[in-house]
This record gives sequence, structure tokens and C-alpha cells, in this order.
Amino acid sequence: MITVNVRALDFMDARPLAAAELTVNLLVYPFFRVRPDPNDPEPDAPAMRELEGNPGLGKSVQDSKTTDAQGACTFTFDVDEFFVELKNAQSLDGRIAAAVKARVDVFAQFLGVRLDRFAILDELDNGADQAIVMPVDLGMSIVGHTTPTSTRLWFSLPFQPTSLQRFSCRLISDQELAPSATRRATAAAALGRTQAVTFDAASATAVVDFDALAPGTRHHYSLSLRKGRKDIVLAKGDFRTPSPTSMRLDFAFGSCHRPVVTGTPESPSDEALSSLERWQHLVDHADFEFLMLIGDQIYGDGIEDKWPNASPFEQYMRRYKQLWAHWPPREVMRTHPTYMVLDDHDVADDFGAGNLGDTKVAAALECYRHFQHARNPGGPGEPGGPFHYHFRWGPAAFFVMDGRTARGSGAPATPVFGHMQLQDLQAWVASDEVRNADVIFFVAPVPLALLPTETILAVAEELTQQGVAAAGALTGTLVGAVVGGILAGPFGAAAGAGIGAAVLGSVGYAVGEEVFEQWVEKSLLSAADLAERWDLDENRADLVRLLDILFGLANGLGDDPPRPRSVFVLSGDIHTGTMHAIRSLPVAAGADHRRNPLILQITSSALSHPPVRGDIYAQAVSHADADLDIDLHDMDLLTLLDERKDWGKLSAEDVGLDDIFQGGSGEYFLDSGDRKRYLCQFSGLLMERTVGRVRVELRDPATRRYRFAASVEGQQQVLETAFDLDLSAPRIRQIRDDAQFQTLTVPEEAVSGRRFAVTVRVRNTGVSTWRPGEHSLAVLDAVWGVDRIPLNVRVLPNRSHAFTFTLMGSTPGFLRARFQMSSRRARSVFGGVSPTRRVHIVGPEGELSCAQLAVQRKEAQERLDAARRQLHSEAEPSEATRRRVQAAVAALAAIDAERVRLGC
Repeated sequence: MITVNVRALDFMDARPLAAAELTVNLLVYPFFRVRPDPNDPEPDAPAMRELEGNPGLGKSVQDSKTTDAQGACTFTFDVDEFFVELKNAQSLDGRIAAAVKARVDVFAQFLGVRLDRFAILDELDNGADQAIVMPVDLGMSIVGHTTPTSTRLWFSLPFQPTSLQRFSCRLISDQELAPSATRRATAAAALGRTQAVTFDAASATAVVDFDALAPGTRHHYSLSLRKGRKDIVLAKGDFRTPSPTSMRLDFAFGSCHRPVVTGTPESPSDEALSSLERWQHLVDHADFEFLMLIGDQIYGDGIEDKWPNASPFEQYMRRYKQLWAHWPPREVMRTHPTYMVLDDHDVADDFGAGNLGDTKVAAALECYRHFQHARNPGGPGEPGGPFHYHFRWGPAAFFVMDGRTARGSGAPATPVFGHMQLQDLQAWVASDEVRNADVIFFVAPVPLALLPTETILAVAEELTQQGVAAAGALTGTLVGAVVGGILAGPFGAAAGAGIGAAVLGSVGYAVGEEVFEQWVEKSLLSAADLAERWDLDENRADLVRLLDILFGLANGLGDDPPRPRSVFVLSGDIHTGTMHAIRSLPVAAGADHRRNPLILQITSSALSHPPVRGDIYAQAVSHADADLDIDLHDMDLLTLLDERKDWGKLSAEDVGLDDIFQGGSGEYFLDSGDRKRYLCQFSGLLMERTVGRVRVELRDPATRRYRFAASVEGQQQVLETAFDLDLSAPRIRQIRDDAQFQTLTVPEEAVSGRRFAVTVRVRNTGVSTWRPGEHSLAVLDAVWGVDRIPLNVRVLPNRSHAFTFTLMGSTPGFLRARFQMSSRRARSVFGGVSPTRRVHIVGPEGELSCAQLAVQRKEAQERLDAARRQLHSEAEPSEATRRRVQAAVAALAAIDAERVRLGC
């Protein structure tokens, strides 16, 4: 007898699934000992102790039941005779069964629709009592483009809907759910709003738009299927509309979603769980406003081999449902507005740069419209429209480019954008949406800056000629440069990145897939691998055109009066996290970008796809020929993996980047020829799964001073930068350090040659942590003989610190005391200045102080006043009284003279 207790729960929320029809199939089958290998020198090998099942000789029984209100039901199978019969089963080669076990499969059917199969891999003995919790996926939801007063919701079903089924979406706000006398008197069904939902017959997806929403409010939604008089909830979620007056911004972004799938859905491997860790991080830290997925939300490579009997469109649908089946990403997307961007692997590797079949491309793009672009601004309203789009959120305007389908449509003039997208970009730049924005985000799945492609080509060619290879996968095309740690740059140091070694060569997914994971062995040097790079000669016209546009926005060119902005580039694609500073240099030709000469590019990749492997990078570098003259600077030592797989040390003289990074500064020009204007600087590298985060907050509306914090957060380390920008300043510069004076305690009087105590309390109002050795308190007046008071503890942003120290004045008189924070890195003072306090330094003992003279003057004045009253009261003033008046006047004059001498 075997008993199976099944409880069916909704996959996303663990809600009991009542009235579901469950079918349990129980298979009893024999197990045989594994025969040893006849070539094995040890006939009593451990294999003889191993068992292997033969389901083909098994016997099965099946039963169906309906779940109760708790989603539970119990199945009892009397299979004693099966176990007895199969105990003596014999295999085709004459082996007798060594054991008999049972296996359970559970199938769910709900509302007449076959939904899920749930396999229990445990092998059961007779008499077992098996408890099964079966998650049932009823439907998927994602929140799309959201404004202060509207939203777009997307739904997908795990079954094909019929024309007779009726679906609806209900939306209700927190205010409507709040208890009140009026609402208690209102029927619950009357709250909120309900709209009919129509699913596409081919893709089983649908979108529904809601408008006239309350700004800055949390809303709850649910998708339901009508069953008789009851609505059965299939999917649900919630989101918050932004406030139209908010001048802050907080969003997450990432790219490249391909989780590792090993183990089983019921018991995934540690590697599979690790691949979703960044998604789980977003679940656990869900205080961001929206999410941007910057390309490669699926990987369409090889799906025709995985599902050979399905149509191309169905193959892509299966890929979406396969890679989007995991709980953490679905939890994030159903609770946060999510914007998606097309990149090559949403079709297949090198799409837009390589040759792919028209049928595959058409099916992929049609699926992309249904599963991704339908939620973006303008998605459903323009079935044949472009994939690029733009939107506004708080103080920022976003332009999301299509870097794939337009390639070549405007060649050679616009090789990456194409004519239409470039025109739309220029119209967007001139729009009120942009002109009224203080912050600009340009989203380009392929990074504008990484390493010089021409150098990559040159080194790759030489390595290829030499036939350099490593384990068959490093096929002589790996090249590039070693970047270790974090190079100092205008955006500051990135925390905790450590020493990295990287060959940033053919940067497309070909390197990530074919080299670093060694999936296939073939030459990597192909036109398609490099054709997507912005700084390739054939593409550089669009790169320079784009930088002209972005730096024009950064400097307020075209505005009257000029309105400078902060500009960022967001990217993905390369399976590493990086930061780059792009600087516009003043040159004779071209527009004047001196008011705001910097743009920050942030790259976060990959969310769940395996990251680039640092040891393979190191192997590639170790094979580089010395004649290539790749010199390393800014690192004392470079760790490399040698041929014996041991970690060794390579001196700084052996490897470097002089040919690539001019002077070892981590810089190279993005444009070429005589007009070299745009200089790129590497500011960080992270070889982990990553997720990006950007926070923007207006600190001072009067001056348009914003605080920016950007990070690329890995599983162990992080690249991060934070700074303030005053966008109204004549020349915009980063403000990383700032301080607010709070209190100053200093005596009014001190004795010359003796020390006295001073306390200055300041608050760290900047974005940098104050650190000993880097920050100090500056003594602004040189009369004290000391110019810096050292800091002895770390002071985090928004924390206060009290400097307590002693000073000594050597010259009698009144001396000024003023203080201000100082940064050794910036070589300047910063923040508020303390009030000026005057300290009276008196002479050594025996010399009267100002305070003592003040007392004496008061006493002398009182004696003079008394003598004068006596003089006026006498009819005939006596000589004695006259002498008392004269003596009092002389004493007062002497005291005043001394006070003048001391500066009292």
C-alpha cells in the first residue's frame, strides 16, 4: 500500500488551489544490478553494487481526484501484488531484479485546462506515505510602462485560451482599500475598476491599459477567468505610480538573462540557485521604482535543435516560457514597472551584424513584440512600429535605442541608427520632454566604450597568425588588455573590485559563449563578432554623432538660456560590469562642451547568465607575444594562471597597456583622425553576475543641485560612485565631499604660550566617507602655527563628527579662529566655514588681561563718578577733592591706553 498526499498551491503566492483535478500515476518497476565493464581489470568493481531501474518492465495504476478548499487530496494505491510480481522480474540479459521501487507523477487540470506535470523523483518502497506540495502555474503578469496616472499590464497564460473563455483584469488602489464608513457601506465588488482582457490566439498574451489613476499611489491588480458565477484569479500583483512632482529617481537595471538549469525544478542545484541570486537580491531589496532590462532577456540560440518539430514562432514562445518560469524574476516584474530592450540574443547571436534566416528573424521579432515590446511605450498601439522608444520619469528623460533592426538601413551615413531612428532621436532632443529635464539617460545595449576595436583586430590578427590556442577554445583570437583593480578616475574609486585580469577582445556574445564557456570550438574572429562595436571604423560616424548629441544636451546647447544637464549611458551585453567616464576635450573645431565635459557610462551584465571567467582571461594574456608590447601600469603585480594551473606573479615590466592606454592612464579616444575629441577612461571592471542601480535626488531646487549614486552590484563585490552636481553652476563639476558646520567651542581668552581646548563639530553632507589620511579639518588662519587637524575615525555620509584638539597663541592680542573641512585627494577645502571667533591672547603671568582691565576700568570709572559728584556737591570745592578727580581721570586714561595696546 502506498499513500500519496497532494496539496496544490498557486506557484507565485502559494494560495491553495481548490477544485483542481489532480491525476496521480503510480509506476512500480524493477531495479537490476549494473553489469561490470568487461574491459574493467577489477571484475568486482563498485558498479556491481549500483542499481539501475527498468521502467519498461513496470506496472502502473492511475487515479484522479478533486482538491478540497485547502487544495489537498489523498490517493491510496494497493500495489502489493505489483511488488510481489516484480520481485522475480528478469531482464533481457538474464539478471534477476535486486529491488522493486515505485515512482509518482502528478498531473493538474484546472477549469478544464491541462496545466502541469509534477514528477517526484524519489523512489518509493511499498508501504510509503508520500507528501507532495505541487506548485501550479496559472498565469504570468508583468507591469509595463507606468506614468503618474496610467499603467500598462501584460499577461501570459500557460494554455491556449478559447473563444468561450472570459478574462478580466481588476485594478484597485490603496485608498480604495482603506477602511472608512463610506467604503464599508459600498459593496466590495464596486471598488476599483474592471476591464475585459482579450488574449492573442497565437501567443496567449494580452495587454490592458488603465488610465485616470491616482499619482504616487500603490495599486493592486488581478487577472481572472470567469467560471459560472465566480471569477477565478489566475495572476496578480501590485505597483506604485510615480508622483508627478517628484524630483527623485531610483531604478534598477541589468541585462542577459539565461539562468543555469541543473538539478530539477523541485531540487535545483547550488549552481542553478546561484544563477538567480541577483534576481533574488532585487526581490529582497525591492525599494526601487522601476526596472530596465537592457537586452538578451532570452537566448534564441539553438532553439531549433531543442524543439525541432515546432514552428519557429512556437520555438521562441517555448523559450520565453522556459527562461521566464523562475519565481524571483517573475516576482520582481509583477511588482515593478519593467521596460525591455531588444538585443541580439533575443533573436540569436550577432543578429543585426551577422546573417540569420529570414524565417527565424521574423518569428523572433514577432515574439519579441508579444512578450516584451507590448509593455513598452507605444508597443501595442503600433504593431509594425519601431522598437526604439522614450519616456519621462521624475527629473529624467530616457531614450531607449534599437541597436539591431535598424543596422545598415541608413548605411553608410547612419550605420547603427538608421535614418528613421536618428530622426526620432533628434526630434526627441528638441521636445519639451527633454528640454525640461535635468537628467538624461541614453540606453544602448552595446556599450559605447570598452577597449579600442582596431587594437583588438590588430592583436587578434597577429595571434591568429601565430596559431595561439588554449584547450581548443581560445582560438587565437583572444586579445586585448589587462585591467586590474579600479583605475583612479573622475568618478572616483570603485569599492572592492580587487585585482582583475581581462582580455577585452571580440566583445560580442561570441566571446562570452564560445570562449569563456567553451561551448563550441571554432574561430572567433569573424566580421559579425566585431561589427556591432560602436568604435569600429564603419560604425564610428554614428558614435561621434551620438556623442555630439549627448554632450550638446549635457551643456544645454540649443536652449535659451543654456540649461546644462547630467547625462548617463546605460548598457549591457558583455557579461561583465564596468564603468567608463567619457570626456569631451576642448578643440578648435566643434561645439563648446566646457561647461559640462563628462558623461558616465554604466554597464551591468549579466543578471543570470554566467559571467566572464577571469582565469580564461588570464590564460589568454599569458599567451600574448612579447613583441606586442602590451605594457601594464597602475598595478604592482598581475596574477596570472600559468600552464600548470598554478597562480603565479608577473612583474609590471612584463605586461602592460602602453599601446592601448596612453601613458597607463586607462584612456583611449573613441573618435579617430585629426579631430580626436572624445576620450574614454576605464573606471572599473567586475567579473560577476551583476545588477545596476541608479539613484538621483534633487538636493537644492534653487540651484538645481542633484545627488547621484550609481552602482554595479556583484554577488561578492561592487563598483560604485556617488557625487553631487550643481547644474546651474557656470562650470559643472562633481562635488563628492561636502560638510555642514554645526558647533564651535573656543574660549574667549587664553594665555600666551599656553594651550587651550577647541571643539569643532561638523556633519558629512557629501557622498564620500571621510577617512583618516584623506580628510582633515583645515585651520584657516596661519597665526596658530598648524594648518590641519587629522581625522582619526571614518565618518559616513549624513553622520556628524567632533574634532577636539588644542591650539596655542604666542602673540598677545586678538587672534581669529576659523575652520573648514579639507580633502587631500581634491587638494582643497570644502563645505561650510565655521563662524570667525576672536580669542584674546594675554601676556604671561603678571600682565593684566582685557577682562581684568575691563574690571579695573569699571572700578576706575566708578571712582571718577564719585569724585565728580563730591566736587559738584561742595560750595567751595576743596583741593583734596580736585586731586581725587584728577587721579581718577589719570587712572582711567592709563587703563584705556593699556586696552588699546592689547587690542581690547
